[in-house]
Amino acid sequence: MARTAAKAAVCAERQGLFKAAHELLLSDDAWVTSDDWDWVAFAEVVGVGDLDEFARCLAGAEAEARIDRDKNLATALSVVSTPTFVTAGGIHRGVGGFRAAVEGFGGHSNR
Repeated sequence: MARTAAKAAVCAERQGLFKAAHELLLSDDAWVTSDDWDWVAFAEVVGVGDLDEFARCLAGAEAEARIDRDKNLATALSVVSTPTFVTAGGIHRGVGGFRAAVEGFGGHSNR
């Protein structure tokens, strides 16, 4: 279901709502185990204005191609898991990697 969820996020992004879709996907994982999740209802909750366009996007090849491009880029950059953080010190995987990246900068922010 992760690929379909990614497509739903990409299709929501086309209407300026990627962040809302992403947050909803992370806050409710019922879609993970559902073979018949209603993605159009999901889009409605997210606030997508043109549900017909969302449904066309979800069924179309363009969102699939976008996901394939993103996946290929991640593979080329050695990003094989989430979360992954890239710093001047290298690639840091997982929450432990994040901690290591922050510690590598002395625990200080660049702000």
